[in-house]
Amino acid sequence: MSKFFSGITAVAFAGLLGISGCQQEAGTASTGSSAAADPGSPAPGTTASSPLPPGTSVEATPAAGTRATATTATPASSSTTSDRSDANLPKPDLNPGDAAPQISISKWVQGKPVEKFEGGQIYVVEFWATWCGPCLQAMPHMSELQQHYGDKVQFIGISNEDDETVGTFMERKSHLGKVWSEVLSYRIALDRNDATNTSYMQAAMQNGIPCAFIVGRTGNVEWVGHPMTIDEPLQAVVDGTWDTAAARAEFIEENALELMQQQINMAAQEGDFKKALGLCDEVDRLFSGNEEPLTFMRIQLHAMSGDTAALQKFSTETVEKNFEKVEILNAVAYALANSSELPESVKALAVKAARQASKLSDDKDPNVLDTLATALHASGDLTGAVEAMEKAVAGAPGYAMFEQKLDNYKADAAKAADGK
Repeated sequence: MSKFFSGITAVAFAGLLGISGCQQEAGTASTGSSAAADPGSPAPGTTASSPLPPGTSVEATPAAGTRATATTATPASSSTTSDRSDANLPKPDLNPGDAAPQISISKWVQGKPVEKFEGGQIYVVEFWATWCGPCLQAMPHMSELQQHYGDKVQFIGISNEDDETVGTFMERKSHLGKVWSEVLSYRIALDRNDATNTSYMQAAMQNGIPCAFIVGRTGNVEWVGHPMTIDEPLQAVVDGTWDTAAARAEFIEENALELMQQQINMAAQEGDFKKALGLCDEVDRLFSGNEEPLTFMRIQLHAMSGDTAALQKFSTETVEKNFEKVEILNAVAYALANSSELPESVKALAVKAARQASKLSDDKDPNVLDTLATALHASGDLTGAVEAMEKAVAGAPGYAMFEQKLDNYKADAAKAADGK
């Protein structure tokens, strides 16, 4: 899963699909309180802030904090990328296929110490913190996997917090009703002066936790990622069928995209929208599979730049070119509808794109209907916005964010009616 566009700050854009995490500078102990860290009950595979309604199948578009789901870019395989060589991509210092550094531990809080990695043994090294809700959500799953694999795999959870903080946490009641020392069936350890965070997290260019590393029987890193997505690669490593070379290529591509994301962020924050748009073109040239998120990004950048003519030109051409593609139309409509101070012609284009996207999806996709409602509301058609939002709510029962939005639209429509 690509990390591209996972943390756009200058532009409203969605995060990783269905996987939540905490941003932390690797090697820097957090001073945050752990008192409120226990997660609620979002279903695995959804973010804590906006879980996908159970039973809903939604394929559309990004917008931070307001969608049931979002699409992220996917790095292309070497057979589909062009104008680049993997050898020329910036690489982290630690990648799948590289020798795993030995861990440096100041204290083993729970479980038998691991003095060093032994050949023939598989390990999972996970980085977490007591204050990180997504970490605590993932840890019971790590315990289940430890119990499932037994001695075949040794799981090690490493925190760079102090002994008192982690010790207090281990005796605190979890969201499962038991104290954490009873929930966790694997080793818990404290990093020594951030040495392990530095040799793993920083070296692999990982800034978010939880993050897990699979160390294979040969002593090499086999996989790096979110613990909630570890099941398939871990089983393959145990079975001896894991393709380390493919994992390495994908990991390097993802990190290259992450670096380009950061460069786009910085350019936008500095007001250099020409450079930011040029970097979007570079992503498009080097990596396939990014059309939808890049469309959303470019529209947002044009809107932020204040160049309305360029925004309308790009948006119009994109709609005309992709008039049979639901995802692209939805991206255009939602990006435009959520941009402020736009001329009526641009608002009308957002409605046009949203209506076509809804038509192509048989007026049944709740996210597309939400887009249509948003575009209608932005254009001043409050009655139409309520009608479309009612359909979105019907298609995603129990999704509180849509329900609240419907209530807001109804209130706006009633207020407008009273004012006539």
